[in-house]
Amino acid sequence: MMDGCPLIVMPDDPASVEYILKAIMQPNFFLPPPSPSQYHIVAAVLRPAHKYDAATFRDRALRHLSARYPCTLRDFLHRDKHSRPLFGSYDRENGEAEAYATDTAVLLHEVGAWWCLPAVYEAILPKISAAFILNGVHFASRHYEVSHEQKVGILDGPQNFTQDLATRVAHISFPSTNCEEKERCTSTYHSLLFVYLTKLQRRTGPWFWNLDFKNALPLCQPCRAKMNESIEQLADEIWTSIPGYFSLPPWSELKTMKQATLGYVDEYNG
Repeated sequence: MMDGCPLIVMPDDPASVEYILKAIMQPNFFLPPPSPSQYHIVAAVLRPAHKYDAATFRDRALRHLSARYPCTLRDFLHRDKHSRPLFGSYDRENGEAEAYATDTAVLLHEVGAWWCLPAVYEAILPKISAAFILNGVHFASRHYEVSHEQKVGILDGPQNFTQDLATRVAHISFPSTNCEEKERCTSTYHSLLFVYLTKLQRRTGPWFWNLDFKNALPLCQPCRAKMNESIEQLADEIWTSIPGYFSLPPWSELKTMKQATLGYVDEYNG
């Protein structure tokens, strides 16, 4: 007792205790998406909420993570319209961004929210050097490091992605049989191949998923329709394959996990 009030000693990280108590005592502190939050707050709430089975705050934290790292390609492509980045304000110079990105993979694995991992691995971790993944990251007197099992998947994933994408791009049938400007359209296709292969070598992030570029390609109308169809089909095929690149269960299994935990799979309607 202290001043007549019960005193509870909690073995948890002080930041987690602070943020979970704020979430409980201040109704507007930790609102569900689309209200904004930041990763360090989401993580600080989720860990004790998961540990002590505080379902309301556990699910709210998982919804924030699921909104940024969804299960479907449509949701992934439209996530910036419906939710705000969790990492936008973190400093890359002092290791803060790398530490929290690494911790995201650790936390999701820890609480069983594996349905977010493919998008996390694809969107965040390619920006982190292999040395950070292998050795971990030190930030604010803490060490952040994924498990050996995760390291294998994370390091193998980009190479698997690259090989599969290069093979699929090279086998796109082009130009269209109804092509009106074969020389120009063929030249555009070869330029597109060069851009893809160059970016594959540099592999610095989820550039592949920005599909808007295809509308600006100098193509005749039949070839534009053919290219649009081919690229969208390619994106669907690659997205379907992403869990396998990183040695994760298939999307069907991950979606079942999300449905059982949160009661839904799709994040946004259109």
